[in-house]
Amino acid sequence: MKLLSVIKRCLLLAAILAAPQSYAIAESQVLATAGEMSVTDDDLKSAMASSPFATQFPSMDREDQALLRGSLLQRLVASKLLYQEAKRLEIDKTEAFQQDVETFRLGLLYRHFMDKLREGIRVPEDVTASIQQQYPNDTDGAAAARAAYLSDRYRAMRYLTIKNLRNKYNIKVYESRIQPHQMSDDTVLLEGDGILITYKHAVGNQVNPPQNKTWLMERLYKRAELLVIAKAANDEGVDLSDRLNSYRGERLPAMMIEQKQREWISGKDTLKKHYDAHPEFSRTMERWHIGQIVLSNHEDAEAVSQRIKAGESLFLLAGELSIDPYGKRMRGDMGWVKEGAGHPDIEKAVSGLEDNQLSEIVQTPAGFHLVMILERSPSLKRTFASMRDKVAQSLISEKSAEYFNELSERYKVVWNLIGEKQAQTEKH
Repeated sequence: MKLLSVIKRCLLLAAILAAPQSYAIAESQVLATAGEMSVTDDDLKSAMASSPFATQFPSMDREDQALLRGSLLQRLVASKLLYQEAKRLEIDKTEAFQQDVETFRLGLLYRHFMDKLREGIRVPEDVTASIQQQYPNDTDGAAAARAAYLSDRYRAMRYLTIKNLRNKYNIKVYESRIQPHQMSDDTVLLEGDGILITYKHAVGNQVNPPQNKTWLMERLYKRAELLVIAKAANDEGVDLSDRLNSYRGERLPAMMIEQKQREWISGKDTLKKHYDAHPEFSRTMERWHIGQIVLSNHEDAEAVSQRIKAGESLFLLAGELSIDPYGKRMRGDMGWVKEGAGHPDIEKAVSGLEDNQLSEIVQTPAGFHLVMILERSPSLKRTFASMRDKVAQSLISEKSAEYFNELSERYKVVWNLIGEKQAQTEKH
């Protein structure tokens, strides 16, 4: 089944999740399975809690809540598919993935150690008394003084701690080896007990790094600071297993889709071909400021048309006679409408109109319309260069849909809907 059908199924399940308590899903109910992995109600709750819309969710109406949950559920299932595909392709065994996880691990250790260092700093009683004496009636001033004291103490403690750790781990810097254009990736620039930094480690992911000794020394010392502090935290026995496993589970699907995106956008020619195949990228849509009145039958519409042509105001008549609630409330002023966003028959009727010229009667399921263009914003040409980012986004969106359909051929997706006798197998 195509991706659109899966989205509909997600929305249906989300609607059930948003139903009153009497129809609520049991705790840890499996909502969907993708291959060998499952998405539970707890997974969805966790995703909701970390969503940018979490604080707004209680104030949303039931339909919007269902749409949000459906979207999150779809993403969770997609993540499971990507994870299994990445495992199949052994992306988790690549050097890039291992380095990514190691960078994350070092960052966690660094933050843990530094947070602990900062939390151990206190404002002594004599300093507190001095601040209170200096700012007797100024709460904000006293708070700022305490913050300044803590900041100064942290900087001093940080410097002293790094100095002590460098001595503890016998750090040696080979500054004489830092010679522009004369270093290989494996040139060792710094080493110590369990610590080694080569030229490649120092420059990191920099493309064409500056051949500048001052710049490289700064990079080297920053890398050394990270490693000695991470080693100190690791020596304390900090347990990061849960957070690292969680990161691996999140990062692996992300690397999988990043790899596919690099394949899809292989160069300028690929994007240019997509741009040429979609004329809507080469120009902005024309926009019209529309005035409209809607009548219930052709006879009434014909009578009102004659009255407008005789000089009466479409807007006054719309406020009095229009059967469209919004149009009546707005007295016929429908605001700006972009070409392609309105009813096709109405757009066809107004396409050849001059400004303030009344259209012929247009019949739609909503009634019989009389429309005029009050003002317009013309279509403009757009170059490939100016639209490159949007072209890339469009191509990624198009390829993503095809890719998830492809994954569905490899991994079976099962949606567990409350009220059904058994899970329904669906393909994207």
